[in-house]
Amino acid sequence: MRLAFFPLALLLWAGAAEATDIRFPETGNPAYAFQIPDDWVASTDTEGNMQVQQRINKVLLVLAIGPDAGASLDEFAADMLKAAGADPSERREPATLGGRQGYIYYSVMDNPSDPSGLRINIRLTLVKPDASSIASCALLIDASANDADIAASEAVQNGMRFLP
Repeated sequence: MRLAFFPLALLLWAGAAEATDIRFPETGNPAYAFQIPDDWVASTDTEGNMQVQQRINKVLLVLAIGPDAGASLDEFAADMLKAAGADPSERREPATLGGRQGYIYYSVMDNPSDPSGLRINIRLTLVKPDASSIASCALLIDASANDADIAASEAVQNGMRFLP
């Protein structure tokens, strides 16, 4: 039993060592802090959002932090989904992101790159990391994603924390 445990522990340790630390934004606070596996990519888009994904490109995390303009999380979600061309949220549930309480909003949007017209599922999580900011993490799930793809992205999201 002990011999079987040692190789498993070694594999787990080796897997844990293959990660990249991410801080977004690079300066200022609040900021996201999390790790991604080495075979993932993280980049900033033209609007200043952080995009994080597996190289297979079936599930995408889009992160943003901005000033709280006084809107409720529900209003903020509605505005974000409308700006993205997504359907209004069909439901919302309490959620935690980076240790902060907020809500997850469920929606869908068209995928112009899919010739068969399959849609992208959206899970938009919104929280207030401090009194003057709103943070979002949108999990965009392509119709071709499988349970393992989604679980891997959820694991990255669940490992996120906020730097004060």
